[in-house]
Amino acid sequence: IIGFGWYNYGILSEINDAEGVINGLDKEIQVQDQIKKNILDTQTRREDLMSGLNNNVIHSSRDYELAAVIMRDLAKKYDIGVLHLNLRSNDTFPPLNQYTKVKQVPLERYRIDLRLNGDFLDIGPFFDAVEKQIKAVNLHSYKFSLDQNAAKKVNADVVYYTYRMKRES
Repeated sequence: IIGFGWYNYGILSEINDAEGVINGLDKEIQVQDQIKKNILDTQTRREDLMSGLNNNVIHSSRDYELAAVIMRDLAKKYDIGVLHLNLRSNDTFPPLNQYTKVKQVPLERYRIDLRLNGDFLDIGPFFDAVEKQIKAVNLHSYKFSLDQNAAKKVNADVVYYTYRMKRES
């Protein structure tokens, strides 16, 4: 009986050791599974962000010019005169690609300069309308000055930025 107990005790000890190893491997598998899930979630999030970015950038010079035409039409709608419209089609983005080591940044930044003339209270709604209708442009800066020729009018020098992205292959 003592030999039988001693033998079973050795087997139980080996079973406990095996269960410990199995539990350790199970925990490691769960950790690795979580890491895999995190990687897949990150890839999905990146794809979502890139598709959202695709909607908020231009992809051609035609889109860039179309944004300027829409701005001119909106200005007319709000009874604002466009005294000057300048599309600067050269890239004004800082040189990001000289600092990246992994992947080139496929973005370029372009300027749209406007000089507007109209009632001060009409220019704010114009800014709002541009923001709502043209997702690809962002208001960068504006400066108001009084119109010397009309008492109720102001001149607004406005700079919009738009971003052009090359499609990923």
